[in-house]
Amino acid sequence: MRPQAQDPGPTDVFHATGSQWRISPGGSGAWQNLNASSVTSGMAVGDFNGDGVADIFRGNGSSWQVSYGGTSSWETLISSGLQAHHLLFGDFTGDGITDVLRPTNDRWQISRGANSSWETWRISTLTADDVLLGDITGDGKTDVFTTGCH
Repeated sequence: MRPQAQDPGPTDVFHATGSQWRISPGGSGAWQNLNASSVTSGMAVGDFNGDGVADIFRGNGSSWQVSYGGTSSWETLISSGLQAHHLLFGDFTGDGITDVLRPTNDRWQISRGANSSWETWRISTLTADDVLLGDITGDGKTDVFTTGCH
């Protein structure tokens, strides 16, 4: 029998206005101000400290940074020039912390918790555009899905 993942509840909607980050709880609640910020693009959402609250991630050209809960100041996770749009995000290891996956040439590499050195995770020529992510098996780990038509 497969372990069942816990339902995290409804997903909030995040909006960056150019001066303010805002959320709509469950996507149906009234907009609430989360944090003052001029950052509007190049971000990703994940739980980078395992506390069950979504955090905001960005690559600023020299490091990866996170705003915990979307309310803290930017904190550096690791030095890296890679931007968020080149990466995939999910809990690929099942530890409750968002990992970073990068497809590169004939392999995929993973940075566990977005703060470790790259390690080869899988041999594959598929690109980020070839796959979808989600916990398809219900085991608490992010799965990689493709149609196999590549």
